[in-house]
Amino acid sequence: MKLFTYGPKYSLSYIQAEKLFPDVEITPENNIQNLLKKISRNKNSLAIINIGNNISGLNTQFIENINQNNLKIWDIYQTKPDLNLYAHSNLIKDIYIPQDYSLVVQESLNQKYSQINHETTHDLKSAVEACMYQPNAALVCNPKLASFLKLKAVDKYILDQGNPIIDFAIISQNQNAQVHTRTHIKLTPKKNLENGLINLLYPFKEHQVAISQIHTIPNKEIANQNHFLLEIKGDPRQAKLRQTITMLERDLKICNVQILGGQTDTLKNTLESKD
Repeated sequence: MKLFTYGPKYSLSYIQAEKLFPDVEITPENNIQNLLKKISRNKNSLAIINIGNNISGLNTQFIENINQNNLKIWDIYQTKPDLNLYAHSNLIKDIYIPQDYSLVVQESLNQKYSQINHETTHDLKSAVEACMYQPNAALVCNPKLASFLKLKAVDKYILDQGNPIIDFAIISQNQNAQVHTRTHIKLTPKKNLENGLINLLYPFKEHQVAISQIHTIPNKEIANQNHFLLEIKGDPRQAKLRQTITMLERDLKICNVQILGGQTDTLKNTLESKD
């Protein structure tokens, strides 16, 4: 594994890297563009960046470079130990937890996501390396960079926001471990359907909309008539998906279409409120 830090030798990033990876050779890099090039060329490389530094070059151009080079961010996200992997749990097969975090997150993992394999590693380096070589793996790590880049984290509400364990994020190029953005839409039939959901799926097939999950929710107001909650691939902020939704609304004349957005909380709360 090649390890880079942003800034001169013995910068905050360098010192933190020494603590996290004592047995790995560290290469400091002062130019952010060069740093991105180096980690994009080698899938076994990592960069540690102190994102608390306002003059460190973390700007729009930096974000664009990360997106263009398909560099992946591993992170922890926010506040208390209440994991929210609800909408993504079908994509994640393994969660790796550095030993320092295990007491903080283990109870939540056991209570809510016992179906997902989770393993504690003896240090952060081992957890990172496990994720780099495992498809569909998640790593418990730091919140700040994910928040700055406005990325959807796999794990939400893990650590105490006022006292995060590490103030650094780890960037790795991992082509296998992508969590795709999902949008949730609710279909409410205007009348009872003879074949129920089957009639509603033809437009999705016609417009090549991938459906990853379907949930049937009883309609509290009208007996024998269900709402259908569908999880589809795409970001509701993207024009392409909004166009597709418009076409679905046109073709689904027998049904009201409601976009719930991409928030996992929305899906979780909707499902929990069903009869």
